[in-house]
Amino acid sequence: MDRILKERKLNGKFTSLEDFLDRVPVSIEQISILIRINAFRFTGVNKHELLWQAHLFLSKGVIMEHPRLFPPSHQKFAIPKLHTTDLETAFTELELLGFCLCSPFDLLTTPPVNKNGSKDLPTYLNSYIDIYGYLVTVKNTNTHKGDRMHFATLVDQYGEVFDTVLFPPVAAKYYFRGRGIYRFYGKVVSEFGFLSIEVEKMLKQDYIPDPRYADMKTATKLSSKKRKRKQGSVPKNK
Repeated sequence: MDRILKERKLNGKFTSLEDFLDRVPVSIEQISILIRINAFRFTGVNKHELLWQAHLFLSKGVIMEHPRLFPPSHQKFAIPKLHTTDLETAFTELELLGFCLCSPFDLLTTPPVNKNGSKDLPTYLNSYIDIYGYLVTVKNTNTHKGDRMHFATLVDQYGEVFDTVLFPPVAAKYYFRGRGIYRFYGKVVSEFGFLSIEVEKMLKQDYIPDPRYADMKTATKLSSKKRKRKQGSVPKNK
């Protein structure tokens, strides 16, 4: 990271993948991660093509600990046309960064059925609201009786923050199952002018299947059915 920033500050922006590789000592593992998280989108080249180029340009030998004094001439390779989608990019970012750079609401299997957000809390004061939120953090605590309760902070569909409270009776029935989007139904209350939601119901929302592995799962199922047919355990019309 320091090398990248220093080189860019001293000699200007990088103009291509080849230019980057000539100026910054990097391993194939490191450059692969940078490409997969779309750090080279400024080149306008599909990241699958960039991965091919990186493997062709970088040898498996010892990494030079200094930039090349004279930029080498690179051989031009005929690389097949490869394509990617925004969804594939989002799931790659989730895998490598722990979050996606697009809105996580774009990944939901079923889009939100309402447009309620943090901006609507004043309208629902002392009334009930149905709202979706992407989990930021949860504080787990116990009452003086030892009962479990939760305080959770979330981001709505518009990037605005709101807070929720799960008191012991609700916390006993509903659990936060990791990072993701949750749908809440609860009462909007005000304490010292600060609005929050006292949750009564909560449900984690499903993301669409990871498109990078969807074809693989389909192929596995088809292969399994073929094996069963050969063994005579599955009728041909199924």
